[in-house]
Amino acid sequence: QQNATYRLVAGDAETSNYHLNVISAPTIIVERLEYQFPAYTKKPPETIKQQGDIKALEGTKVTLFAIASQPIRSAWLELAPVGREAASEQFALSAEGEHARGTLTLRLKDDRLTPWHSTYQVRFHNQRAEKSQQPIVHKIEVIRDLAPEVQIIEPARLRVEVPEDGELPIEVRAVDPDFGLSSLRLEGAAANRPPVRIDLLPDAASQPPKAAVAHVFRPRDHQLKAGGELT
Repeated sequence: QQNATYRLVAGDAETSNYHLNVISAPTIIVERLEYQFPAYTKKPPETIKQQGDIKALEGTKVTLFAIASQPIRSAWLELAPVGREAASEQFALSAEGEHARGTLTLRLKDDRLTPWHSTYQVRFHNQRAEKSQQPIVHKIEVIRDLAPEVQIIEPARLRVEVPEDGELPIEVRAVDPDFGLSSLRLEGAAANRPPVRIDLLPDAASQPPKAAVAHVFRPRDHQLKAGGELT
């Protein structure tokens, strides 16, 4: 791109010189992404450079850093939702000089499969209030966190009776294939009694992917009397 000087000539006639100043179009690109994963994953933060497409586990906070070709007056994200019937969303980015940044949290819809937004693009106005053109559209992929599964193996019946001074063997199995079990507990409630809460993982910090735990439940340990019911 270069400035130019020109004039019009027709026969012996010609105009004075005109000056053409070429101004570069305002553009902006994503410089890097910083991922802050959910605490329960125990994954350290991660930085991806020169990559605008987003792919991470649901609940991850993604901070994007963008750089513009000109000083920024205002900058924003345009988020495209999944489904043509919905309108796009925008939210403002903080900006200083040619740099802009903002954070979004990756989410899934209630069906646990569909992301709230499928793509995004960064736009800005320069100091002359000119809007950036031909933005780059980036993909957003949200990875579903599989829910843990838990099963009471024993007792097999839904309703059992236990003497006030008796015992009930309970066996529980649980599995979390993604990031391990951070906790496993028995919970119950009885009328006019404090809630029952029994932690079954002695070392939850290790977050095992699966666990099979046996526990002996004694009503007297929880001040449960004959005729009471724990659910």
